[in-house]
Amino acid sequence: KKGFLFKWGRTNDLKRRTGEHIKTYGNLLSSTLQLKYFSPVDNVYEAEAENEIRQYFQEQAVRFGNHKELVILDKSQIAGARRFYEDVYKKFSSEVDRLLGRTSELERDAEYLREIVKGKNERIEDLNRECDELRKEMFAYQGRELEYRKREEEYKVEIERRRQRSGEHKKEMERMMEQLSVSQRAHQETTEQLSMSQQEHKRCQDVLCEIALLTPAQREELAGLFAVTRAKLDPFLSKSCPDAPAYICSS
Repeated sequence: KKGFLFKWGRTNDLKRRTGEHIKTYGNLLSSTLQLKYFSPVDNVYEAEAENEIRQYFQEQAVRFGNHKELVILDKSQIAGARRFYEDVYKKFSSEVDRLLGRTSELERDAEYLREIVKGKNERIEDLNRECDELRKEMFAYQGRELEYRKREEEYKVEIERRRQRSGEHKKEMERMMEQLSVSQRAHQETTEQLSMSQQEHKRCQDVLCEIALLTPAQREELAGLFAVTRAKLDPFLSKSCPDAPAYICSS
């Protein structure tokens, strides 16, 4: 019988089983074996699906040594085999469809979550940039605050220095006021003494004027009176004031 040799069957690990068949039948027949068709089915329907495949290929089945599940199909039968596998998939893959649908739904959810994560990451990057800007501003504020504190300390030192100078000026002013008060008192005493001297000078002038108006006889009488008084006072004046000048009255 001429045609293409096919190996059918079922497995729960398609990749591993295909590799085994390629190794076994490829070396055995010196040909190139490759996967042509497959239909995923629910686990609960595996036996039923396998039975339908066996019945479908019953007339094309061939035996080759101890190898089973081999069929030979001509070109006109290959398209029918492909449609048959599609029907098997539709008939026994309800759970697979559900899982595939669930997978698609999960993929959509994953894509949605990826978009959310992307948005969150972008927001995190924005927040990080804002934090960097705020950190820079904070450092700038701290620098200005240190500068302000330094200036404040300088102002305090200057205020204290001026306060001390003000205290010194106040003391100097009090001292000058005290000196002024002393000077004023001395001036007042000098003024009083000057007034007394002026009064004494006026009195002396009055006495001299009176003496000038005396007659010669009155002057002689006054001179005699002075002489008598002088004689009486000399003993006392010589004891208390030895350098006291003598009074001379002349006409």
